[in-house]
Amino acid sequence: MIRERSLQQANAENNASIQSLARRPAPAAAATTAATEQGYSSVINLPVLGLQSNTNNIEGSGAITMAIDSGYPHNGYVRQTANTNWISWPINLGPQGSWWLPVVLFAVGPDYGKVDLDFQTAADATNVYGLPLGGGFASQSAGTWVTLQNRDCYAAVLDKFPTNSQVFRQFLVTGADRATGTGFTGVNTDRWDGGAGPHYVRLRTNGQHASSAGFKRDVSEIVLIRLSNDLTL
Repeated sequence: MIRERSLQQANAENNASIQSLARRPAPAAAATTAATEQGYSSVINLPVLGLQSNTNNIEGSGAITMAIDSGYPHNGYVRQTANTNWISWPINLGPQGSWWLPVVLFAVGPDYGKVDLDFQTAADATNVYGLPLGGGFASQSAGTWVTLQNRDCYAAVLDKFPTNSQVFRQFLVTGADRATGTGFTGVNTDRWDGGAGPHYVRLRTNGQHASSAGFKRDVSEIVLIRLSNDLTL
């Protein structure tokens, strides 16, 4: 009887606790940062060595060649050889207040050009590619490209996998969601005024070093890494 009474008492206490919890008000909504962060990638690894315009929504201008070569990162590269040639990818960039670090693995050599890393906001009312997070993508022809940074790929001797860092300038997404980006501002030119949502990112050959004999661009990987969601960083 003692054990039976103890079980009855425990059940009564559990029931009372459950009823008490049920009467409590609903918890407050999650923090804005957590809510807006949901669904956005922390790392965007673009399919450089799998360029297929019908499946990856790649766009570009000029001839594009691909080759397998064990001397390059990931055993291969994508090459363009003329000035102003470019390749672009659609990405969803966000949330607002996030810091991003672009890393591009490219070769350097005596006949290589300079490379721009460009961004364009691309929010549209129609979801062209069936992607979430800010709706569909507008056509690239409807937007304006903005250059984050230009890098020189010239070197006196060919180096397929330079030991020096291929890191571009980090930047902060400051605009309201889906806002059109017009420029990188701030002391370090690292505040992107575009908003979270659909973007395009582009690699474009833009000029050459005075000593370079050409405009080659060999790329093996492009990655965007989200560093933080802290506006005060």
